[in-house]
Order: sequence, then C-alpha cells, then structure tokens
Amino acid sequence: MTAKACNCIGCKFRIRLELRGKKLTSKQIETIISKGKSSEIKGFKSKKNDSTYSMFVTLANKETGELGFEYPPRDDSQSSKKPSTKNMSRELKS
Repeated sequence: MTAKACNCIGCKFRIRLELRGKKLTSKQIETIISKGKSSEIKGFKSKKNDSTYSMFVTLANKETGELGFEYPPRDDSQSSKKPSTKNMSRELKS
C-alpha cells in the first residue's frame, strides 16, 4: 500500500485509493479484493455539482485491479410524484 494506491509487486494489479472524491479505507479495499464487491459506500462526489451519492464498488478485473460501480436501488417511495387516483375509492377522488 502506498499513499495513493494498493499495488501488487510482480503483477499489474493496482487499486487507486481515491475514487470520485472519496478515499477508500483499507477495510473497504480488503472487502473489494476478497468478496469482489464492497458494501454500500456513501460520499462519492458528483462531477456535475457539489452533491454526493452512494454506490457499491466492484472488482471488475481481478488481474489488473480495475474497479466497477453499481448504484443501489432507488427508493421511489420518497419521490415527488403525485399519487395516482387510479386505485382510490370513489369517495376519495372527489
């Protein structure tokens, strides 16, 4: 381990410790290497604005250490959509 990456001596395996404005911990790196996928990690920074988001980091290539990303499922229950009147009883519609 160096300050910027987790490298393998003798092969091409290398994982950068900072991704999208978030520094990964050694525990997260260990999980990614051993299980192939991290738990949900919060605090990644958007390139478009100052917002943050969470995602899972995956080990896309075991030989090179290339990482992939998976976004957690969306929680549509908190969206700003208006409720549908399709399944409401007649009394509630009026």
